[in-house]
Amino acid sequence: MILAFAVFIVSITSSGFSQSTEDMKTEFNVDQTVALLTTSTFVLEFAVGVFILSPLSEVYGRRELYIRIFGAFVGLSVGTGLASNMTVILLLRFFGGLAGSFTQAVAPAVVAEMFAAEERGLVLSIFTLAGLMGQTLGPIISGAAPKSIAQQLRVGVLRPWIMLIYEPIVTLLSLFLSVVHGTLFLLFAAYPIVFQQVRRWPQDIASLPFLALVIDIIISLVYVTFIDQARYARVVFANNGNAPPEARLPPAMLGAATLPIGLSWFAWSNDPSVFWLVSVSAGVLFGFGMVLLYMSLTNYLVDAYLGYAASALAASTVLRSVAGAVFPLFATKMYDSLGIHWASSIPGFLALIFVPCLVAFYKWGNAIKKKTRFGQEAAKIAEMQRG
Repeated sequence: MILAFAVFIVSITSSGFSQSTEDMKTEFNVDQTVALLTTSTFVLEFAVGVFILSPLSEVYGRRELYIRIFGAFVGLSVGTGLASNMTVILLLRFFGGLAGSFTQAVAPAVVAEMFAAEERGLVLSIFTLAGLMGQTLGPIISGAAPKSIAQQLRVGVLRPWIMLIYEPIVTLLSLFLSVVHGTLFLLFAAYPIVFQQVRRWPQDIASLPFLALVIDIIISLVYVTFIDQARYARVVFANNGNAPPEARLPPAMLGAATLPIGLSWFAWSNDPSVFWLVSVSAGVLFGFGMVLLYMSLTNYLVDAYLGYAASALAASTVLRSVAGAVFPLFATKMYDSLGIHWASSIPGFLALIFVPCLVAFYKWGNAIKKKTRFGQEAAKIAEMQRG
């Protein structure tokens, strides 16, 4: 629970600045893009951080690195709150994201080492929900706030990139999650446009639609706890305690269906002429699909790559972090050029592209892994664990 709380805190810090762009533009006399860089700089460093720090944990161990790096993250966050100019803020956010990335990337690997496969799903779900809850609550809290080494090391560092290039499962699922993650951060920029600029809501009220995402997180936790855990337990029993990694994918396929529906719903109901609750409610469906995708695909990568799970997740986090950093930067121009309907539809179209991948991995994932280096080595590890 301590690690989950750390993930929660880092996630709040990653998205909290998104709701304060108007204040920063006024206070520091900067434009919209520079103000949004406070979020993008932090999230972009997740990509750099997991590339360097996650493999280090596989070489030197996780506990000491975790304590020291999270301490650095806390110090940098305090410094950001005390900073009085934009240059210092961006610099501190840069290093804060670097430090915070370790907390986010290594947590699933810690869970993989501490819990058996049949227990791991629920525990990883708690970590995932802690991260998503923090990212969702960040803008709400901000909106309501008052204004104002050796060869082993070299191989370890390169491993996430090798897996990203040569493991098709890691590649495609990482791309899919990067679209989902980028869409979440795009919404952090899009919601102020839709609700503050278009509907003319004040800042504190305009941040409340994010509560729909909080509701979906709760619904997702209920679904995973009482429905999917029971399904997975039956699969484990049917396979004599050795469920295949692909048994983790059904929730992802459900999420892949509901996420674009939610985005389409939001896209074509966000006009001021439509009752506000209709548009806000779309966040529940989008968020439900997003949470299921995060939890299911994280579990799948852990089960599929076992001893290489940290590197597989690091590769995934690199792409997700880049998308989370880049997507908000083109939000303003995209919404100005395409309008609130089509601009909100584009992420849904991107998500639909990856739906066939999930179906293919569910049917042929085991055969695909047998043809790749890390898939074969993970299979050997699984055989050793079975005794």
